[in-house]
Amino acid sequence: MVSKIRFAVAIGLIVLPVSISAQAQNTPGRVPPYNLEQELQKIIHSDLAPEEKSTALAHLLLPASDKMLQSAKTPMDMRMAHDVRFMALGSLMNAGKAEDALNNYARLKAELKTLFYRWEDTYEDTAKLMALLDKDDRLTPMEIAYWNNIPNRITSLGLKAAEKNKIPAEQIVKEWSDYIQSPGCEIPAEKKKEIIAALEKEARLGYAVDPKLYGKTLDDKDFEWKSHREKYVLVAFTATTADFLEISRMLDAYQKYHDKGLEIVSVYLRQEPAVDVKKYLEEKKLPWIILSEELTMQAKQPAYKEFYGFTDVPRMFLVDKEGKIMMTNARGDVLKTKLEEIFK
Repeated sequence: MVSKIRFAVAIGLIVLPVSISAQAQNTPGRVPPYNLEQELQKIIHSDLAPEEKSTALAHLLLPASDKMLQSAKTPMDMRMAHDVRFMALGSLMNAGKAEDALNNYARLKAELKTLFYRWEDTYEDTAKLMALLDKDDRLTPMEIAYWNNIPNRITSLGLKAAEKNKIPAEQIVKEWSDYIQSPGCEIPAEKKKEIIAALEKEARLGYAVDPKLYGKTLDDKDFEWKSHREKYVLVAFTATTADFLEISRMLDAYQKYHDKGLEIVSVYLRQEPAVDVKKYLEEKKLPWIILSEELTMQAKQPAYKEFYGFTDVPRMFLVDKEGKIMMTNARGDVLKTKLEEIFK
């Protein structure tokens, strides 16, 4: 159950609430959800320890999701409210409060029943897609129905299972695309295109794939991805509002293993409102390579979220000496254990 919660909240702790608020406020006829941005920023930039920050975030997000549900007028409003609830559960897990997370998860599952009946016609096709893979950690029908409504979430399910079973992401793209385009798949034509497009994008950061990382460094120089062959590379897509959960662990890993063959590349995404990333990082004094999405886009290269298709940060990947992704969730204790194994 705990592993399912961790996966369900993988959409991120920070970025989505702010984007939810902006999206709803800009959509005619929609009820603006609870505005979390100011409160989130206070917690994120506080001096609290990571576990304390996670607890504070949970205490903020749980009542916020209640307010969003109370004001929900459409199914999309409800889904956004449940997104925030999932993020609150992730905060509880990061704070080590598994029992509280499980109690709230039971409540959330009950609420999701109402959404399941709206989408039950799409469940069978989702189940068929998942049947192409090993199903040791399959979600329940209600959970799958929830995730199926957004294409990049259904692709995340498949790519996660692929990594677990050491299946290259390109193989998943082929298998799923073949099935989705077959006459036996009853998903609407437009939905098929949407799911395949999301799958192809997200697979660029899938297991056993060369991510072909690109961009501009903070001093506006071209980043040479191929020059890092024969090293293990930890790639972290992040933002100034999202790096506090992992940055101390990354510093520890760098100090222990850089001389043994580990490189770290942090990719700082552009934020709204604009943040002076260079000034922020000068204060942090990070010793590894930093890429700037702002400078990368000024150089007419694609935005990272647009190119890779992910929706949340931090996203961290461990790349092997051949330049292929060996871990797509290289964070926390899982990363620590893997690095100890590699550099023992």
